[in-house]
Amino acid sequence: MIRPLTLTLVLVALCVAVCPWVPARAELGTGPDWAAGAVEGRLLEGATGEGIAGEQVRLSWVPPTEDSGYPYPWVPEIGARQTQALTQLTDADGRFRFDGLASGRYSLRSHMPLERPTGPVTVSPMTPQHDIELVAVLGRCLSGAVLGPGGGRAEGSSVALVGVEGADGENVRWREGPLVREVRSDGSFLLPGLPPGPLWVQAYHEDHGFSPSIRIGADDAEPSLDLILRQETDRLVSLDSDVFGGIGVQVGRGPTGPRIDAVSPGLPAERAGIRTGDVVVEIDAHPTRFMSFTEFLMRCRGPVGRALTLRLDRSGQILERELVRVDIR
Repeated sequence: MIRPLTLTLVLVALCVAVCPWVPARAELGTGPDWAAGAVEGRLLEGATGEGIAGEQVRLSWVPPTEDSGYPYPWVPEIGARQTQALTQLTDADGRFRFDGLASGRYSLRSHMPLERPTGPVTVSPMTPQHDIELVAVLGRCLSGAVLGPGGGRAEGSSVALVGVEGADGENVRWREGPLVREVRSDGSFLLPGLPPGPLWVQAYHEDHGFSPSIRIGADDAEPSLDLILRQETDRLVSLDSDVFGGIGVQVGRGPTGPRIDAVSPGLPAERAGIRTGDVVVEIDAHPTRFMSFTEFLMRCRGPVGRALTLRLDRSGQILERELVRVDIR
């Protein structure tokens, strides 16, 4: 017969073995793992030492080991099943601050190319506060503003480097995809770290449309321009939609335009004789070589029953096909 005291010890041991994380979670914010931590600092332009305003800084929690997952929340407001990162925009002087951090290791990132990466930042009861400078190397930049169809600042838009023009006129950036930045809350933008040579840039917004693709010459080191969106709501369908009017193709990028990678049986593209490997050089008379891939996909979509025209390059032979969108699910 097992004595009551022995039975109690056995049950306690079993609970500890089965539920090792319960005490750690219960003590979050009150026990030794908690620190009133903060990570603050400035985002600086390396060439001038001035603060960079309106840029996003991201703080991410670094798990103790690769396979540990996220066993506990790392800030008071975020649960274990939610995102493990915080973002903040720098103020007018380039400053940022993240408060209320639990003890742990964090990584600090910026969309700006940095002079040197920051190593993990460790918050603990002994060192709860950290002040860090992020020094950006902007290189060749493009600045300006994105304007909506009515002339106002288009908050929520994106600006993309959609192409780098090679000596033969091809888009030599097609393998890398676009370099994309969201505009700031006042509609302005800064696109840093641009490569040399002639560039093509474009702004787009899912609700307001697209600006024309604009060419920047090789000798234009730090251009500044306004990108004006053209509203074409009858042609725009959200890329997140599961149901839309389309033509039944899968498309990839190529140096001279979007390339047809697959054609769905029985849908308009197949019926029009479009083949895998065809390159789309125009869509509804809009050249595609330096068009953002987002714009091309959204121009392929549209109201069911509405026609669109594709101009194709098939091994040097130029073809034109008109297709009528059907319901795609």
